[in-house]
Amino acid sequence: MITVNDIFDYMNQRFPFSSQEAWDNSGLLCGSGADDVKTCVLSLDADSCAFRTARETGAQLLVTHHPIIFNPLSRVEADSPVWLAASSRVSVISCHTPLDKADGGTNDVLCGILGLENVERTDNAFLKTGYLKSPETISAFARNVSRKLHADVKYMFGDRTVSRIAVCTGAGGDFFEDAAKNGAELLLTGEAKYHESLAAREKGFPILEAGHFETEYPAMERLCEEMQREFPNVRFVLSEPEKLTQTILR
Repeated sequence: MITVNDIFDYMNQRFPFSSQEAWDNSGLLCGSGADDVKTCVLSLDADSCAFRTARETGAQLLVTHHPIIFNPLSRVEADSPVWLAASSRVSVISCHTPLDKADGGTNDVLCGILGLENVERTDNAFLKTGYLKSPETISAFARNVSRKLHADVKYMFGDRTVSRIAVCTGAGGDFFEDAAKNGAELLLTGEAKYHESLAAREKGFPILEAGHFETEYPAMERLCEEMQREFPNVRFVLSEPEKLTQTILR
């Protein structure tokens, strides 16, 4: 029988939890490592959708990217994620910044989907750079990203041709200067704050935003497939995605 600890150990080998940022909270955050696992749900978030999937499938374990416990808790309210985990006896492993940083993690998965070549690490652990197969205008690249990620994409100013792309899934707008220092001509990320976009515009460096969810969710799809191969006697289920926002048609 496979236990929570078995799955934790495998993830720790692939995406070492010791590599997490000081502000992060990754690891086995709820439950017992000794519990047997017959069904495991994977989800970007420990949200109501994930726990509904766990309940419907009879899962004993939930694996998420974003931590179920991130900020200190002063209370655990009914129907909160921690309450749902404890009351349903579902253990939770969260793998946040280790999955972002590791080879084969969120950035590499996104680079693969976009077909970037000669992908390299940078001096910023959250950034990867790679080359388009042939130079494209920013608008053409944005259309391709939108099509491949099924995402609403926005980008700033200009339509010059680019070749070397920096990639940071999730919220990576503050890394545009690191992207430029590493020779990138554009930063593709999930989201950027207003002041980050403004600073990038002032320095003439384009940021393309493709959605926090959209840039990170593919890694959970890939991880689900990988873990199913590694643990064939466990059923792995991907939680049905629920986007936070909807496009407003005008």
